[in-house]
Amino acid sequence: MKKKILKRTGYFLGVILVSALVALGAMYFWAKHQVEETGNVLGVSWYNETEKEFAIDTVDELYEFARLSTYYNFKGQTIRLEADLVINEGNASEWAENAPERKWIAINGFAGTFDGQGHTISGLYAKGYNSPIALFSNTIRECQIQNFKITNSYFEGKGFGGVASVVSNGGANLKQI
Repeated sequence: MKKKILKRTGYFLGVILVSALVALGAMYFWAKHQVEETGNVLGVSWYNETEKEFAIDTVDELYEFARLSTYYNFKGQTIRLEADLVINEGNASEWAENAPERKWIAINGFAGTFDGQGHTISGLYAKGYNSPIALFSNTIRECQIQNFKITNSYFEGKGFGGVASVVSNGGANLKQI
């Protein structure tokens, strides 16, 4: 009886493993196919690896930029902020006790140029203990981060905060922030 149960359990787990591997393979194939056909990377319609300049004018695009930074460093590319962005409404001084809806995950490993064009990003909220707490983290020294303001924002961390909570754990050429 025990052998039957073990045999069936092994069979069941094998089916689950094979199904998961087939699903992952299909996801990889379709994601790669979509990028090759449309230039659309990770479901982000505004980014194409071959372009040199990109405009961000919505909060969702800023979050997509952060998500893309996990895979691309944007070396030789320029990201321009085209509008003032409000991530979270409300008063940042209250967020120590009551976190707002949207949490920020840093733009990671950036090596390009980020030009805020004088715009403001407000309502950023980042709190943690094991991850960098900043707008950008682990930047490449040659990157340019310039010409924007961060207002009404809350950053709290242990040892990973950056200069004015803009850059953490890296180097950057900061201008007119």
